[in-house]
Amino acid sequence: MSIFAKKATMIWDLSGQIFSAQPALEQEVAVEYDIDMDPIAYILERRSGSDFASNRKYVNKAMYEELANEFFDKKVIDPKYNEQAKLIRDHYRKKIFMVTMKKQEVSSFREVVDEIILEPTRLKVSQIPVLLRLPDFYQEDLDMQDLLDNYTSAKSGTSFFDMAVEFDGEVQFVKSVNRYGKRADRIRYYFKTEENSLICIVVDQANNLRNLMSYFADKNKTFRLRGPLISSKETGYQDFKFYYTCGSNYEIY
Repeated sequence: MSIFAKKATMIWDLSGQIFSAQPALEQEVAVEYDIDMDPIAYILERRSGSDFASNRKYVNKAMYEELANEFFDKKVIDPKYNEQAKLIRDHYRKKIFMVTMKKQEVSSFREVVDEIILEPTRLKVSQIPVLLRLPDFYQEDLDMQDLLDNYTSAKSGTSFFDMAVEFDGEVQFVKSVNRYGKRADRIRYYFKTEENSLICIVVDQANNLRNLMSYFADKNKTFRLRGPLISSKETGYQDFKFYYTCGSNYEIY
């Protein structure tokens, strides 16, 4: 263990912020410490349990405190989770290298991810919310890279809603991608156009429209989509532009 602070009741929210109650006197807890395991591998194994499988949002903040204590104990990790963790680390090391080479700006979230990847035996308790979701973010990265590799960036359009371009044409479902955020979890449904560009329809996971979208999420069918579109870059994918429907102002049939 390396850096200590007075013991407090710690609650972490999904953005990684830390809120501390009044510390108890003469008791200490590690805020940052060295560990004898890969924290990503441990989270992968921990997430496989039934208490995690039924709660993808991880809204139980007490769980963060419980997890922080678990990291103090030496654990024997199933080798398959170490292998999965290595894949995740290799993936993000490549992304860190590319971001550095391109001199791109790095978000505060990405800074936390970089710390986790580059310091595999050092854990900060403030990293736990990001660690919990890192496998989800990794899967999203793989899904998004597949889209970038196989489809064409939008060539025209604007990101301003009041200047949206009207679209009326055939589309075919390609893939849905889960995106987990601080305020809401969303599903992004991607449809390819005849020009091989992509139109994205965003639906909150809590929205009943998700059930209807399952009908259109059929790769073997062709549909017609009509309505105004804007074009924009996705956060983290600055070299590619997607078309987006403007809220609910579209028809698909």
